[in-house]
Amino acid sequence: MNRRVPEDQAARDRAIRRTDRSIALSAGAGSGKTSVLVSRLIQHMRAGRAPSSICLLYTSPSPRDRQKS
Repeated sequence: MNRRVPEDQAARDRAIRRTDRSIALSAGAGSGKTSVLVSRLIQHMRAGRAPSSICLLYTSPSPRDRQKS
């Protein structure tokens, strides 16, 4: 059976594994940005390379998110 990884999942996996440099994530709501950042932080900590600083910027909630409130 040939299981193909969706392109967006493959991109997230590459961003998590590539811990030798900083990254910037820009994607739509619910696309997994926070999951990628948390996974990268865990990877760094396991390797004994916890970052000295972390910067997270989030924009206003999407209209869909505002409707849930």
